[in-house]
Amino acid sequence: MILPPDALAQANESVLHPTEREIPAMKISRTNIVVGVISFLLGAVVTVIAAWIPLSRFFATSSANVGAADIVYSLTTLNALKSGKITNAMELLEVQLDGGIIVLGSKLEELPAHLHHKNQIKQMKAAWDYRAKYPRKSDDPDMDATVAAYLDAFAAKE
Repeated sequence: MILPPDALAQANESVLHPTEREIPAMKISRTNIVVGVISFLLGAVVTVIAAWIPLSRFFATSSANVGAADIVYSLTTLNALKSGKITNAMELLEVQLDGGIIVLGSKLEELPAHLHHKNQIKQMKAAWDYRAKYPRKSDDPDMDATVAAYLDAFAAKE
């Protein structure tokens, strides 16, 4: 079937520029708004609940891993002390101190100053005092520089 040219032009015109009569009017009522808001809130609640379980498992696993690492570190240090390897035990504690300084220093660096807890700064000052009294050079000059930078940056804030 061949359409007359006018019919084809009218069909194209109605597709490109539909009239109001061809578009059903959307009624926005109070009921539609309430249903929309409730749907949004329910979606947000479901999202939070769905994310909560994996996140809580992640944090529980992370905490468990930290606890396990602490046990390994403590046992290694205690075994070194009990077997008379004082130098090994002291080195383990020195490495642990450096690690704590780096972790705390990096977190303090990320946070705005008004969120720094005074006990955290106090511990950095105590570590700075210890390092001033007992200087240490590790096998890693970059780590030594990082530790010194964090101590200098945050110990002075006490």
